[in-house]
Amino acid sequence: MVKRIYITPLLLFLILSAILIFCWFRFGFMYGGGDTGLPTYNPQAAFNITKSIWWDSLAPGIPVAQGLTSAPVLFILSIPQSLGASPVFIQALLFFVLLFMMGYGMYLLALSIFGKSQFLLAISAGVFYLF
Repeated sequence: MVKRIYITPLLLFLILSAILIFCWFRFGFMYGGGDTGLPTYNPQAAFNITKSIWWDSLAPGIPVAQGLTSAPVLFILSIPQSLGASPVFIQALLFFVLLFMMGYGMYLLALSIFGKSQFLLAISAGVFYLF
């Protein structure tokens, strides 16, 4: 029973997320980020800018408090970069983790709301939320 409730959906959402990421990044292009730039292009440089509330890289410096909230994510993304990963791989890895966590997380939430007997309904909710 434990395998059916937890392991099978885990593998399902891993496979679905991998298929989506493969389809999106198969040509090696990055997804753009509008006016905020691409935080996955050079996470180490972005982390060095955002790790302090005082951004001295902007002219004389300005206080930007909302940048501190992105510092932990940029630090984690700088680890694959320091290991030699390309910006496209870093973005694909980030998207894969986010897709998997949102699909499997919605499955677990639906399982706790509807009950463990509603296994297929919880999987459906996770797949619906994933797509």
